[in-house]
Amino acid sequence: MSENLTMPTFAAIAQLIGEKFEAPQAEITPDTVLESIEVDSLALIELTLLLQKQFGVTIPSGDVTPDNTVGELAAIVAAAEKTA
Repeated sequence: MSENLTMPTFAAIAQLIGEKFEAPQAEITPDTVLESIEVDSLALIELTLLLQKQFGVTIPSGDVTPDNTVGELAAIVAAAEKTA
């Protein structure tokens, strides 16, 4: 998937992470690992639920881990949008 196709999704996710998890949005890049901005397994569940609500998609449990980057998360959400 082209990175350009996920940029609006990435921007929305970065904003959500910045607001909900008090991470400096300017420091969130597509290569930022979720765990590095203190998104642990419990916060990951909350983040996944928020993304599902915001984007109107279903993200299967286990598809997102603390080891994912924000760019990978954007790609997961974009792929889910295509199947929604």
